[in-house]
Amino acid sequence: MSRKMPPAMRFLLLPFYGTYLKRHYHIEYDGMDAVQRIVGPSLVLSNHVHTLDSFMISAGYPYHIRWVAGAYLFKNPFVGYLLTKWVHGIPKQQGRSDLQTIRSISSALKQGDTVGIFPEGTRTWDGDTLDIGQATAKLIKLFKVPVVFLHLEGGYALKPRWTDHDRKGAVRIKVVSVLTAEEIERLKISELTETVSRLLFFSQDAWQRKKNVPFPSKNQAQGLQRLLYLCPCCGGRSTLATSGSEIRCTSCGALANMDPFDRLHSGPFEESGGKFFTFKTVKEWHDWEQKKLADIMEQATEKETLFPEDQGKFFQKGHRNGFRTISKDFTVRMTKTTMSVVCDKPTADGTTRYDFAFSDIQSMIICAKQTLEFFIDDTLFRIRLIPEASSLKYQETYFAVRSRSARSILEGEAHGAAFRKS
Repeated sequence: MSRKMPPAMRFLLLPFYGTYLKRHYHIEYDGMDAVQRIVGPSLVLSNHVHTLDSFMISAGYPYHIRWVAGAYLFKNPFVGYLLTKWVHGIPKQQGRSDLQTIRSISSALKQGDTVGIFPEGTRTWDGDTLDIGQATAKLIKLFKVPVVFLHLEGGYALKPRWTDHDRKGAVRIKVVSVLTAEEIERLKISELTETVSRLLFFSQDAWQRKKNVPFPSKNQAQGLQRLLYLCPCCGGRSTLATSGSEIRCTSCGALANMDPFDRLHSGPFEESGGKFFTFKTVKEWHDWEQKKLADIMEQATEKETLFPEDQGKFFQKGHRNGFRTISKDFTVRMTKTTMSVVCDKPTADGTTRYDFAFSDIQSMIICAKQTLEFFIDDTLFRIRLIPEASSLKYQETYFAVRSRSARSILEGEAHGAAFRKS
């Protein structure tokens, strides 16, 4: 164990909580011998699939890892205390460039520490590793230390992001590769970006097809409506509901059941009103709805509401080191350009409606309990919806808007370059 491990970690957290995690989740560690040979500071990079990823990894890692964690966690008094005093964690404001985070990582590495990063920045919704851009490769180049790449195999299925219910099963934490500082130095940024993406990529569907491992639960599909917000049978928007292992469209009656291997089975036919879902996995369905969402936005008018309004639980604004609650009685609706919060009664500033243009939002993430966090200039806002609602559709609409905007800029630059050449 590293001599830099905080005493609380060495004598309290790891022997008790770490042991509990390893037994409860049947964690197996593979390839840690390669890590033992690392001398001095290093980076640990992993795919992000479960709320307890960092604790699971740390419970069996030979050195103490100082994890980079979402800044919102540090604002919780209890969790923030543990992260700061016990774990010596490093805060990162998700979705935004954070020079202070880079300085903190650099300082930790100079002290000989091991720093852990989830380059995706957030947990996967459908089991596939999210896209990883050049920023991670640039950081690796900047720090000039060995990098350990990990996979958490099966971790997603223990508790998918869209559910509140744990499942029975096991997780295997595997060392995929270790890149030395010398190997990193020889790679160009483009080559390193490709290497990082390749080494970190993990597909739950592909792994499950190969391993065929059950993760049973009485609530196998409970919460899937947070991820699957479009019905492929009738085109219904926010019409899906879940109960136990069942997902059903409340508009057309189409029905599917999820088995312990996370495969979808349509029917029984007569109970689904003659309609059935054709997708066999959540990943297939999610891929389809993202493309369908782009089509919906393309065809919608500027003022057309894309989805039925959602009921909110709280609407907050960043205030000092915490948040100030603006309203607890409100609904949220969305067009292809704007997300609006409509309060049931006037707030403290006398306002009942807040319109946020997607073009003005610098970043949007989903943190604990499906809570949307987004920045307008330097002001942070938070919206938490009721548990039955999908916060993901707001984020994916925002991403689609930003993607279209980026394409327009690139097309404009290409057109300008062609014009200048002519």
